[in-house]
Amino acid sequence: MEKLLQSYQEKLPGQSDLEIVSGEPAPEIWRLAPIYKADLIAIGCRGLTRLKRILEGSVSAEVVAEAPCSVLVVRA
Repeated sequence: MEKLLQSYQEKLPGQSDLEIVSGEPAPEIWRLAPIYKADLIAIGCRGLTRLKRILEGSVSAEVVAEAPCSVLVVRA
């Protein structure tokens, strides 16, 4: 996984940081946003049905609700 992420990182213009963390996704994103002084968090959306989103939860919805900066949710 790290090699795949590094290959994507090399394609980005300018400087970018790669950090692989473990834990619950939304709280880790909230924790890292101020550390990296993020102005924007871009996050994908799996397009769960309403019932699945209620039962399983939605990381993107959690991030939008608690993020310390703007969030862009990208749908497929």
